[in-house]
Amino acid sequence: MTQASMYVYLCMENVDLTNTQTPMNSSDAFTSGIIPGIRHIRENTDTSGGIPVKGEARFVASHAFMVASSPFKIRYIGRLFREEVLSAIESNVPPGEVLIRTISQLTDSAQVKDDLGRKRRAYLYDLAEALKLQPNGEEGALDVSGGGNFFFPFHMEQVEINAFWKEGDYPGWCLHAYRSVGEMKPGYRIAFREP
Repeated sequence: MTQASMYVYLCMENVDLTNTQTPMNSSDAFTSGIIPGIRHIRENTDTSGGIPVKGEARFVASHAFMVASSPFKIRYIGRLFREEVLSAIESNVPPGEVLIRTISQLTDSAQVKDDLGRKRRAYLYDLAEALKLQPNGEEGALDVSGGGNFFFPFHMEQVEINAFWKEGDYPGWCLHAYRSVGEMKPGYRIAFREP
């Protein structure tokens, strides 16, 4: 096993992406604590409000997500994240609030993106700011128990990002990008901005 494949294995060994339930129909919307216009996502009771962000005139992903110099501990960066996300530059990221909410019922990433719509996405800058608040896997708005924290970037329609904390001999954040995450289980967290 190569060192790179060993890191992939270490990051993915506790992430269960198998289908264990029947996906819900869009008519089976979660009703208790639902965010208007967003099915399958509930308010977190363990966080008050969201994560305030100041905005950034120019955000360069490769500067923020460098393993050696990042202000948060990175354990692994996946291939598609390296190829697609690290080359991104965001200009004029506005100030705002990043909301972190929890998937309430089994669904899929396409349905979540549809529910969020184009105006309720997040910036890569938002991901970096959220990780700065939990640089060493501290408890906070992002899940650090091995589940997923998903970001759907505004300007990257074909990319879905998962950041999850991994304990072990090399604890740190694992950053992965996907064309489609597919199934999303209850407990996964979603980050977005309100329009």
